[in-house]
Amino acid sequence: MSDPELESFKTDIDLRQYAASLGYELDKRESSRNSSVMRHANGDKIIIKRGGDGHYVFFSVRNDADSGSIIDFIQHRQTINLGAVRKTLRPWIGRAVSSLPLFPNLEVTSKDRLRVESEYRRMKKASRLPYLEHERCLPAALLSSPRFADRVRIDGRGNAIFPHFDQDGICGYEVKNKTSPALLLAAKKVFGCLARVRMTNAW
Repeated sequence: MSDPELESFKTDIDLRQYAASLGYELDKRESSRNSSVMRHANGDKIIIKRGGDGHYVFFSVRNDADSGSIIDFIQHRQTINLGAVRKTLRPWIGRAVSSLPLFPNLEVTSKDRLRVESEYRRMKKASRLPYLEHERCLPAALLSSPRFADRVRIDGRGNAIFPHFDQDGICGYEVKNKTSPALLLAAKKVFGCLARVRMTNAW
């Protein structure tokens, strides 16, 4: 059964403002109209989005287990129970915080796109990749050139990852290695984005 107060916390409190109150700052260069990237001086980097249910949600690119709603965000950082979370967030309902930055509205993100982006954001940027250098004969200088900046990543299995973008950001990616055919992972509702890839397919 839905808890009205918890629903209010998740939908009415801008997680970006709450994060800003803890010292997180918006990375404008990496953010978009449906995705806010925020960084902390301690090295943490989080992505904040808004789901189809109106909830502000986040995930950390440093820790796969660190994700969820504003409630999860607090509990992962303060190790407090739900009752303490309620006490923390009640003053934020309807609160106008002049000392904190105002953020533009976040456009809604589908669950499929959120899954694709969370997986991709956690992958490492690849300036060197044995598969591409030895099997596809692409020199490291090419992979590290500004033209291909952040257009190739590497997953935990050492596969080459090629992202696909549409007007709203990343909508899918291809997984390639020397032993298996290319595997395409894309948000179900945005397969049309594959016809509008911003990177070359010359490999």
